[in-house]
Amino acid sequence: MEILIIVLLVVDWLSSTTEPINFYWLIFFVILQLYLLLILSKILLVIFKSDSERFETAFRHSKYLITDGGNSKISRLMNYHFYSPVHKKNKTNRSMQFAVDVVKLNNDPSSLLPLINEDYLIFDEPVYAPMEGIVLKVVNNIPDNGPFSGNYPYNTGNTVVIKNNDFYFLLGHLKMGSILVKEGDFMHQNDFIGKAGNSGMSERPHLHMQLMKSDTDNYWKGTGISIQYEGKNLYKNRLITISQSL
Repeated sequence: MEILIIVLLVVDWLSSTTEPINFYWLIFFVILQLYLLLILSKILLVIFKSDSERFETAFRHSKYLITDGGNSKISRLMNYHFYSPVHKKNKTNRSMQFAVDVVKLNNDPSSLLPLINEDYLIFDEPVYAPMEGIVLKVVNNIPDNGPFSGNYPYNTGNTVVIKNNDFYFLLGHLKMGSILVKEGDFMHQNDFIGKAGNSGMSERPHLHMQLMKSDTDNYWKGTGISIQYEGKNLYKNRLITISQSL
């Protein structure tokens, strides 16, 4: 945004002056163009680059928007998780390289940023297991935040972590008291887990998903793994519309 403002100011100044563009302005525009091309190339990589290790997940009947997703190590514009100062400070950013945040949409734009949890379509939405495995961790007692209320604790709120060999799938910011599974339960893909909420470090209701590979149960020190749907990366602003239930 700051770059765009600077460009507009420069263009306005150049259009109002009768002096010829000198060599330094020419260099400025060349550097700016190269910078914008670099940003564009990173965005395209996040959208289209298929990583060697990746996981196919499923969504239920509805319309969803990916608000952050894809390889955040390549482009922080597409996904903030890897370069987030708070995640870097707590040394969890490596495991969040491909973390995904999901909201649910309808055709009413006024419903995007209300101040009541229940006004968000994703709030209270059933959440299902994206992969089979053993439930390693359950947190189910953290109160849901009011949207944009501030002072969020540094955690993923009410959380379920499913383990399958050395893969760990985390589903976070779930609704308090909605999780029905217990640690040690075996989950099949698409088994009911709980409901989406607004708990933990979350400013508005959404579902946080991240897949990690780790040699130990300390999955926060593991490596983030790419999550896809229908063979395509879950990148920022990708809209997923599903007309039939699984």
